[in-house]
Amino acid sequence: MLDEIVIIGVTMIVAQLIKVWMRRRLGEALCHQLAPLVVLVLAGGLNVLNAWVFGMGMVPLLHSLAEGVKLGAMAGGVYSMGKASLGID
Repeated sequence: MLDEIVIIGVTMIVAQLIKVWMRRRLGEALCHQLAPLVVLVLAGGLNVLNAWVFGMGMVPLLHSLAEGVKLGAMAGGVYSMGKASLGID
């Protein structure tokens, strides 16, 4: 299976691309409210896909979904911490 840091990095990149699209379509306020949910769902989905493709049936998908949500929380925290340290809104 892919390492956790790969899932976190891909989640951060894809979430930013989705947020750009959401800002255009839904507006800034709604995008700000939905962004954490998007990160958690995206990380959960990517980790399930990771387990399904590379786990060879050895990892339960429900367990990988739970781990993916945990990785999504990590990705959101790392991104928010970086933004705060740089002073970016």
